[in-house]
Amino acid sequence: MSRDDDVGRLADDLASLGTGQLSAQEFRARWRAVVDGPLDVILSNIERYLDDLDIRERDPAYRAMQDGEMEKLIHGLRAGASDVELARITFLGYS
Repeated sequence: MSRDDDVGRLADDLASLGTGQLSAQEFRARWRAVVDGPLDVILSNIERYLDDLDIRERDPAYRAMQDGEMEKLIHGLRAGASDVELARITFLGYS
């Protein structure tokens, strides 16, 4: 599969994650094999989002920030943003 295919699948899976159609466990299982290359940095940042579910559930402001950053990431992936731009989205604050 090409990088463009991977990027498209990643954007789709992130959107499914946001709607609840895909669980964090299912997402991790699908993307576990991507261990190096440009998508690795993006995936390590996504891990933070996956790990912070409990914080998002009790903190509406944090949820809004992380969900907004996820929307930016999905848009950036679909728009062909550079790996450097995508890696700036860390889910720790607004990028």
